[in-house]
Amino acid sequence: MATFTFADSYKSAGLAPGPEIIRLRQDAFDKLRKGLDAERAVSLARLYFGLPTKKEPTWFRDAFSEQDPSFSMLENEREVAVLASCLLSAGLIDGVIAAGLAILTIEFGGNRRPLLERCNLISKAKEALQLISIKSRTHGNIGIDKLKDPIKKGDELASELAQQSDFNRVGELLNKSSNYYFTDIKNLTKEVRNILQPILLRLADIEEEVSMLWWHVGGWSRLLERPFSELDPALAATMAGIDLASLITKPPGPVAAQAILHRLISTGRKGKLSKVSIQDMVNAFPTDVYARINLGSRLKDIADICPALTALRLASEIGGENAWQATFYRDVGIDHNTSLLPLDLAMQIYRETHLVSMLD
Repeated sequence: MATFTFADSYKSAGLAPGPEIIRLRQDAFDKLRKGLDAERAVSLARLYFGLPTKKEPTWFRDAFSEQDPSFSMLENEREVAVLASCLLSAGLIDGVIAAGLAILTIEFGGNRRPLLERCNLISKAKEALQLISIKSRTHGNIGIDKLKDPIKKGDELASELAQQSDFNRVGELLNKSSNYYFTDIKNLTKEVRNILQPILLRLADIEEEVSMLWWHVGGWSRLLERPFSELDPALAATMAGIDLASLITKPPGPVAAQAILHRLISTGRKGKLSKVSIQDMVNAFPTDVYARINLGSRLKDIADICPALTALRLASEIGGENAWQATFYRDVGIDHNTSLLPLDLAMQIYRETHLVSMLD
């Protein structure tokens, strides 16, 4: 695992703790890094953006106060953001997918700013998710050439056994022969398993890619059963993001996800597409489709981190053309008129869907 230079992180945030504090923070950081999971990544992303946490992250506070009793999260928002950003950066390096997804869904296409912008964590998250996508679909060589022929020792013993008349020797040879055959079968099974593992992983990737390919070529919304080219841009972006996420079996999905969504949304449309607001997205979404999409049981817990899906959920639960807006602003802290380009909206929904599924 890479070592982080806390001094640089603090300096970029305009803070200057002493070397002893840096050492104490490093010890707690190393401990927290080992236990970083999806739930904690979401909490850290909230701290990095200065969003309120649903419940106090005592695991975070206790780890640092254990090393330094003077550590406090009260009126210490900037240092907390520094530590959260370092842990999120470490999570990205260690392959914690939820760390990258949480950062990008909270950011909401540039409509939210983190407390610390100089650490470039948003661009790091995008790059890290791409690297994870590539790595997760790289399974190495099949290794057929490593498959060895069974050892012939058991056959040699069987030949000697056929010529023996000494019952004691016969019993000894039978025991040795069975042991050799058992060892051969055990070794062969292990070698075959090692070869089949990457083959099965590749087959799973191919099945996923074929499903995406036919969906992409067809250009057909799976839920609405209509071509994307006939849909309003806001609705096309929404449905494309939901559809593609449902076809992915292994988040964060392929590197080409953004390109696929772009082609689906833009095909058959002239000129550059204008931005669409959250309100536009809700207005365009057919009310009878809400019951057919699985928004995930954990969506309510991370409403502020998943603004797009939360808007759809609230519109479906509260009803009315505009009745959901006040609740949306209260729960998410974003205005319903906030807008994104259709491609950014599609990617937002795609990532939000993955994040919720990882927490479910």
